[in-house]
Amino acid sequence: MTTETWEGEEYETDLTTIFKQCSTDSDNWFGEEVSHSLAHHVLALCGESGELANLVKKVQRGSLEMNAETRFKMVMEATDVFIYVMNIFACLQYHPAYAYKVKTEENHARFDRPDGGVRTAPPESMDQGGNGIRG
Repeated sequence: MTTETWEGEEYETDLTTIFKQCSTDSDNWFGEEVSHSLAHHVLALCGESGELANLVKKVQRGSLEMNAETRFKMVMEATDVFIYVMNIFACLQYHPAYAYKVKTEENHARFDRPDGGVRTAPPESMDQGGNGIRG
């Protein structure tokens, strides 16, 4: 178990532990039929993402002040998003850290420059008129 301290409280930082806990909580809160439903988690993810986006929109247009209370609300919505993403991985029977490793390798192959620098323009396949699909 890996823990850290934030604002005087100790919390779990090990992704595997968090991943398993999200799945267990889902089973306990919603029952196995719902908690194992990919559609349920994907649709719930969309809803929670929309709630976060709505807060950002209100700050952007000036009808909501970006203060500690608003940031906390955003953090709570982002946490809901995180929980549903963890449950989606559980439904698909993939560990999120493994998926992250594979995707990061793909992204490095796609976006890294041979000289180790950062691209200042999109890859050729994504230039003007391109469809972004590699053949």
